[in-house]
Amino acid sequence: MGRDILAIDVGTTALKMGVFSPDWRRSASPHGDTMSMSTIMAKRDIEPEKWWQAIKECCAEFREHLSSVGVVGFPLRPPA
Repeated sequence: MGRDILAIDVGTTALKMGVFSPDWRRSASPHGDTMSMSTIMAKRDIEPEKWWQAIKECCAEFREHLSSVGVVGFPLRPPA
């Protein structure tokens, strides 16, 4: 199993992903712009199928780096 970390951040304005080494050096990130949340959320409702599709599209961009991933993390922020 790999040791790299796939970090997925679902924010209020964008979905961002990156692959990092255990010491948090970036190994890969999407080549294009981050996925706009306006394409994922409608009226602030959670649409899980659209989120899942966006994650799959981002993973496809750096498929060659995923074999080194051993951990998937979703950073959490405390409520304001």
